[in-house]
Amino acid sequence: MALAVEIDGGSHRNKQNYDHARDKYLEFRGITTIRYSNDMVNNNISKTIEDLKQKINNRKIELNIK
Repeated sequence: MALAVEIDGGSHRNKQNYDHARDKYLEFRGITTIRYSNDMVNNNISKTIEDLKQKINNRKIELNIK
């Protein structure tokens, strides 16, 4: 039912397996992870916010939340 937002920086380049395993665990617990790169957040915050808003709205529809 919940969402987790993660901003991935350079430290995540070598942690892809760990991130994937954690995302699967969170998904099992009903939490969907949304990921953005540092570059996207730093260089296009307005697009990042709009994308996040859309994903939140999609999640509400998916869960039938008003």
